[in-house]
Amino acid sequence: MASSATTANSAKQIFEQFRRIPSVDDADCKAILERFSDFVMRLDDIPVWRPSSDNSGNLTLGDMGHGRRIELLIGWWQIYPSPMFIETANAIALSRVNSFSPWQDASVLGSILVRYLALPDNDRAPLEEIVGLVEQAIHEMFERSLDPDDLERLINTVDENENSLGSLFETDIATAIPQLIENIGENLDHVDSDSTLGEFATTIKKMAKRVGHDPNSVEIAKEAIQRRIQEVDEHSVGDSEMSVTGEYPRTFDRFDDQDLMSLFASLITDDN
Repeated sequence: MASSATTANSAKQIFEQFRRIPSVDDADCKAILERFSDFVMRLDDIPVWRPSSDNSGNLTLGDMGHGRRIELLIGWWQIYPSPMFIETANAIALSRVNSFSPWQDASVLGSILVRYLALPDNDRAPLEEIVGLVEQAIHEMFERSLDPDDLERLINTVDENENSLGSLFETDIATAIPQLIENIGENLDHVDSDSTLGEFATTIKKMAKRVGHDPNSVEIAKEAIQRRIQEVDEHSVGDSEMSVTGEYPRTFDRFDDQDLMSLFASLITDDN
């Protein structure tokens, strides 16, 4: 059964269904986790994204993200402390420490860190390396040029775990918010939804208030967002007009009497 897992999602589902069987005990759980060894060895090669089924060339989410995979492996290790679980989790974290996604990974990485900090000191040692990488990954995400909604996800992760994470990322938040506000005008070309842009303006205003950022800079940022909204609206109107009233070159064929006679000759019956 364990060997049939093709994704992290299916592996998790198999294990969770197995452990819900009333007769299954801890020894049984350890035994089935041992059978996941081949799957764990190839986990890092299983793609998170897959081509969309509509053949559009886009990608769609095909499996749990890398943060969730790390969480899964740590959870399995706590049931069956095989080195392969921690080694694979470390490898995933190390190879992607600079490419985790705020949208996909912020919350789960924060949860991993919170649970680690809640452990007794004597139980932390085996997880020290991987949790250090998780913390590094969160710091790195704060340093990027993020959209307001992605930065908000990171901040929310910290705020929801204020007692554990607040002091760790206080400086990151205080630095990232001004950086976002000052540079927002340079990072809007990829956004083509006026509703999303409107939410950006609201988010920036809220963040600025949090750190007491210069009101003039906030107004400049909001103006940049408004200009982008106008660009999006104008582009949308232009596309609409083109689809409805767009002109196209027309050519008119001219036929003389001989051409018409030739064209309809097969339809004319000679009654004479």
